[in-house]
Amino acid sequence: MHGAHSARSAMQKVDAQAVDAIRARRRIPDLKLEALRRLTVQIVTARGRPSREALTAFIEAGYGEAQILEVVFGVGLKTIADYINHIAGTKLDDVFAPFAWSKP
Repeated sequence: MHGAHSARSAMQKVDAQAVDAIRARRRIPDLKLEALRRLTVQIVTARGRPSREALTAFIEAGYGEAQILEVVFGVGLKTIADYINHIAGTKLDDVFAPFAWSKP
């Protein structure tokens, strides 16, 4: 989660503990959000091939099959945006500077 995403999360009143956990690559206290975080990480690290266990845990946490596709869509959009920003050398806007961070 980058500075702009963290800023948007704050504006939308997303739980700050959840945002901090995502940034630090730690578990999220909320079990349903943790299931979402875990599936997202699995989709990214397994390059679109999450384990059956990860998918089952996501569904058992209260999500539906449609939300699996939404996670894949979100990962795809984030990947495209990151690639464009890397190539373009996009800098973090000043308004988001308070939310800047480096990978742990």
